[in-house]
Amino acid sequence: MSLKDGLKAWAARTVGLYHNLAMTEKDCNLAFYTQTNLTEVEKYPELLVLAINPGSGGPYFSESGKNNGQVDNKIWKEWGIRDGHMDGDTLLKGNAFWWEREKWHLWKRLRIILSHWKEHVSLLDDEHRFVFTNMILFNTSKAKGLPKVAFEKCPQSTIELIKLLQPRRILCLGRKDCFQLLCKHTGVLPTELIPSELSYGRWNNIPVYGIPHTSKRYSYEEMNLIGKCLGYMFEHEGEMFTSDNIQKRFITEIEQWKGRKSNSSLSAKLSVEVSKGITSRLLELGIENYDTKHPERFLLPGDLNLSVAKQGYVAIRHKSYSQQYTNESTYYYQQELITLLEKYQYAPSRVWLGQKYFKKYGYTVQEVIDGIVGEVKELCMEISVLVRPLV
Repeated sequence: MSLKDGLKAWAARTVGLYHNLAMTEKDCNLAFYTQTNLTEVEKYPELLVLAINPGSGGPYFSESGKNNGQVDNKIWKEWGIRDGHMDGDTLLKGNAFWWEREKWHLWKRLRIILSHWKEHVSLLDDEHRFVFTNMILFNTSKAKGLPKVAFEKCPQSTIELIKLLQPRRILCLGRKDCFQLLCKHTGVLPTELIPSELSYGRWNNIPVYGIPHTSKRYSYEEMNLIGKCLGYMFEHEGEMFTSDNIQKRFITEIEQWKGRKSNSSLSAKLSVEVSKGITSRLLELGIENYDTKHPERFLLPGDLNLSVAKQGYVAIRHKSYSQQYTNESTYYYQQELITLLEKYQYAPSRVWLGQKYFKKYGYTVQEVIDGIVGEVKELCMEISVLVRPLV
């Protein structure tokens, strides 16, 4: 049997399992799907990324006339669902919202972590080289919302998929749920290489790695540590890894991570890097620095000043600012702008219409820059509409 025929047979069996659970078990009325498009798989992947379950929400079928089930959803119908029933062909196509993955925090962090594997930086750009799926295909906003019966009856189906795919290596996102569940159902004997950060085992001679789920916030130092460890281990998979040899090899990165762990805010060094690195990105939006003496200041619509300060915050006020903001001050659209910025979690003060700390955007330089740029783009559109009579 070819790989494609094997996958089609697997999908038919899996749909039968999940559909029956969803229709007969009260707590299992949950939408279900895979992630990457398995119809595109032509050879055994270099990497299988595995998480516990899809982190969204919603039922499989509608109850009480709400018309909110997966099988009633317009996008899922366009994706392939027919006659109120998921089928094998549609399941194989994966997540109907997979095209949005570059917006997912878990995907952004995974990219950063794997970027330390210098030989394969572009791995996640080629879906012929990797597969992303879940141990349990039912979706819940939190893994703890999965019903007990799903843990009992669903993992074996994913084990069958892994046997078909024969990936070169498996990376589990979530040490305490995904990795442990895989170990339980395969008999893998896990080794904790770095406490709370990196676990390891082998199954049918396939290396299996467990790291914290990338939907959680990582510090720069944590991603650096895990990324370098994985990069080394991926390139030396014939070796036997122990906690001693990994911790000795990466002692510097471990100490940096431990030092960072005790300080939950964005470091001063990274704040300076954000302030320096954001200029070119803002220029792409047509937002320019207007004060050569203050390179952190940029001009927004409505003659507003945007400051991206090396002290670790973003702040906005009128370019003509010269006195404190009070209830009596006469700056144009003052209250309307404050209200707009509050919607984006900016805090007003006597000095600023709104101020927001870098840590609100994330804990790495790239996360913070991406967050600020995306937000400023939206703000510019809203400000332009708000102050249009004055522009």
